[in-house]
Amino acid sequence: MDTQEPYMIDDSGKLFRKGEEIGTLDGDKLTLKPEAKKYQASVTRWLREKSDEQEAEDTKGEPKEKAPKKKLTPAEQEAADNKGIAKEAQEEAAKARKAYQDDVEFAQQTGCEEPPKKNPQFGDKTPAYVEWLRKFRPDKFAVVFGVKGKGKVPVIKTNPTSGIDEVVGYRDADMATRKTHMTEKLESNRGLGEDMDWNA
Repeated sequence: MDTQEPYMIDDSGKLFRKGEEIGTLDGDKLTLKPEAKKYQASVTRWLREKSDEQEAEDTKGEPKEKAPKKKLTPAEQEAADNKGIAKEAQEEAAKARKAYQDDVEFAQQTGCEEPPKKNPQFGDKTPAYVEWLRKFRPDKFAVVFGVKGKGKVPVIKTNPTSGIDEVVGYRDADMATRKTHMTEKLESNRGLGEDMDWNA
């Protein structure tokens, strides 16, 4: 078996690319993280190849009389990839509508202010929505952005004399797997060394 495959799916359905989690596969439903959307076409091809391999294994013992797999032309391949992307976009839109409806119902039940509309460009990272989630639904805020706990991140300012960026202190932040204006990526916390002032 080729151990150099770029993609891998674990038992829980998490999809990894070269060791980094990029999405999930639930049955036939592929959901990629926003930053991994660029891999949509190659992931789709890889899944198709895995499915064909599995099919070949399922017809064990049979002589190879299977019709040769039709090789798609570049135009056909692009059309197939685009169809997959369009389908995923529809699923994402339906998921977003359901999530918004859930927030609206939560607001009606609790009497808090209604959730702000999400900007299509930013989705659930729309600043006003992030602030609403953190204020009224901290549990969902933690799940949506993968909050792992509190940490410190450097505060960097440009020195007006030298023009060089300098660390002027540290601020507390929610450390998470997704960066927003209210969360910091976990890696930001790793930049603190023993020689730095942790109490700044």
